[in-house]
Amino acid sequence: MSKSLQEQLLGVGLANKKQAKKISQAKHKKRKARGKKPPPPDAIKEKILQEAAQKARRDRELNREREELAASRAQRSQISQLIDTHAVERKDAEIVHRFVYDGKVKQIYVLKEQQAQLAAGKLRIVFDRRNFHLVDPSGADKIALRDPSAVVPLPETANETQDDDYAGYEVPDDLMW
Repeated sequence: MSKSLQEQLLGVGLANKKQAKKISQAKHKKRKARGKKPPPPDAIKEKILQEAAQKARRDRELNREREELAASRAQRSQISQLIDTHAVERKDAEIVHRFVYDGKVKQIYVLKEQQAQLAAGKLRIVFDRRNFHLVDPSGADKIALRDPSAVVPLPETANETQDDDYAGYEVPDDLMW
């Protein structure tokens, strides 16, 4: 069997092993590149358009989330400013006023006159993500426009519900207590 030209050149000493290896790698790359066909141009354009559309959708979604976050922060800031301007001072308050907020019984310390005003609906309780505050009704209405869950609802009076439950019954005249 005859030797390849590469082996013959190595044997004579006209080429070294590095050059032979370099030439064989180049031949291998040419054969490998010849076997691959480039994708048709329409497929490339379609892929690029799809990737651009996906990127645009992701960008729109991220922008929407950022805008919602900014709006939420602005709303919280407005609520805290409204609380600062409409808050009623509770310094030296000693009376505990209990109320229901978010399905749980909460408490706030108030003065005696403030407790009476709360019962009459002349003061309202609001929540600002940290604490409960007393505010006047106009401030509570402004806060409720921005976040209705921040304002503690007024309690129903027991007399109204009791009257409705027993409206069909008459109290006998001869009843002795």
